[in-house]
Amino acid sequence: MDRSGTSASLVYAAPLLCLLLYGRCLGAWFQLDDFAWLGLRDLIGVNQTWTTALFAPMAQGTVRPISERLFFIVFRALFDLDAFPYHALTMATQLANLILLSSVARRLAPDAPAWFWAPLLWGSHSAIAWPMAWAAAYNQILCSFFFLAGLLLLDRAGRTGRRRDEAAHWILFLLGFGVLELNAIYPVIALAFAAVRPRPFSRSYYRRLWLLPLVSILYVSWNSYYAPKPTGGPYALALDGRIVRTLGRYVHCTIWPACSEAEGGMGVSAGTALFALAVIAILAILAAHRAKGPIVFGLIWFAAALSPYLLLPDKISLYYLTVPAIGFSIAAASVIGPALECPAATCRLQASLVVAAILPLGCLHALRLSADYTAPSLHAESLVRGVQEIMSAHPGKLILLEGVDERTFWDSVYHHPFRLAGASAVLLAPGSEARLRAAPEALNGYQDYILDPASALHNLNTGEAVVYELEGDRLRNITGAFRAKLTLDPQTLALPRRVEVARPWFAHLLGPSWHDAEGGYGAVAAGYRWMPKRASVRLRGPASRGEALVVSGYCTASQLPGGPLTVTASVDAGTLGTARVASCGERQELTYRLPRAWPGAPACRCGWR
Repeated sequence: MDRSGTSASLVYAAPLLCLLLYGRCLGAWFQLDDFAWLGLRDLIGVNQTWTTALFAPMAQGTVRPISERLFFIVFRALFDLDAFPYHALTMATQLANLILLSSVARRLAPDAPAWFWAPLLWGSHSAIAWPMAWAAAYNQILCSFFFLAGLLLLDRAGRTGRRRDEAAHWILFLLGFGVLELNAIYPVIALAFAAVRPRPFSRSYYRRLWLLPLVSILYVSWNSYYAPKPTGGPYALALDGRIVRTLGRYVHCTIWPACSEAEGGMGVSAGTALFALAVIAILAILAAHRAKGPIVFGLIWFAAALSPYLLLPDKISLYYLTVPAIGFSIAAASVIGPALECPAATCRLQASLVVAAILPLGCLHALRLSADYTAPSLHAESLVRGVQEIMSAHPGKLILLEGVDERTFWDSVYHHPFRLAGASAVLLAPGSEARLRAAPEALNGYQDYILDPASALHNLNTGEAVVYELEGDRLRNITGAFRAKLTLDPQTLALPRRVEVARPWFAHLLGPSWHDAEGGYGAVAAGYRWMPKRASVRLRGPASRGEALVVSGYCTASQLPGGPLTVTASVDAGTLGTARVASCGERQELTYRLPRAWPGAPACRCGWR
């Protein structure tokens, strides 16, 4: 395959394939973490400054001001909840990535056709489908851009010797730390590229490249101190024997083109494992007679980019292969491309078998995944738009949703999407817990999202709430029928075990001395309600002996002029004890242990002074 005429136009084969495979994702809406990032702009000036919004550790201790914070803040200001521009930027970045990858492959092997095959292999990889459909995973696509563009700037600076080209490379490298923590391994890729490229760099320039890993070490040290990672849950780092199993799963899904997410990680069957081993064996045989430089570089890229994810054995995700798969594509293309043009029929047949096994199946799987990943976001859009219509029809009323299934809850409702549309008074109807299982991964439970039967019936009887049932993508008013069902439910006689005093739908459980709620419970932040020196609420009695009464809230520094504040709690006529509040400004949680001999009671009145 020559580099003139027709070959120049073939550079665009991979971008065209990308549009075909992932064009559906341009019509996706938002889901999962998207809603939290979309709401970040609304918090600036309320309980966030620009500095904290951009640089405070969030989401498992990450700090990504470019790919997450600025991306969502700027696009929310420009386009609000129109998702097309978000996904259009993702698509445009990925199209640029494929062209950049072709250029990087040319630099490594100018006379080999790897520049054509590498973008095709990577562009059809199943790992890319999720970042293309999920705006919050744009960091993976943008990190790929920074890596590929960085190598081309590195190559240009080495060829020209111009300081401005070298400065541009350094600027891109430093900005990459605001895209994804994975940027810390870029120096390994850059040094490997400099070592294997056909025309070596000057010794002075190559020595200066060793400053790159020094900067990465400083960044990792700073990041570990400033944004410590979780010590528990699926994002806890672990260096133990599970690393081998994790590596095996990622290698398997790198080669097997129809790999999918499975509950608990990416599963490996005997058949797919044999397929992966056969592909590895053929590539190894073909590689024996090929130029080793590009192959070694691709494998180094793959290993370096994958290494941080091997420390997360409880969080194995297919889209984590987005950046590592570039390295595999370069290595595989450096073998397949020349083999398809070799004079021996045997090597051409072997290479053709690998291409026929990986590329068509990968394309078909990418089409299916793009549809599967887009569908939940469209369902979330229908739900949010439907709630907006209900708000217009019933302004100021609490909206209870019936019929929300498990996937809809975890993909959208759990992440408070309704606040973005100006609605926070949206809860699940009583009984919804029967359709929901325990919280996945490190997410909190669903109890805070479901209104108790007694409060629901009270608000329905007073006309403060409406109930809508989710049927497919439509919401149907079932207020009358649901109220009649609750009237016959004996659970409506039981008070809730938890009360949020700022929420208006719990107002009937508060004693008369509470001040009015302030700040609203709007789309941006929770409201609040001040308590005087004495206040009380009605709660369900303890279910078993030895339980505790937990009170949480805030105070101001003006309330502590003479030192710590003593808060005494009582239940009915009995005093539980006292707790001390020594400082204000942060959420305080006071715990009062109930006596072991406390008699069971269906309801109780709790007070504080």
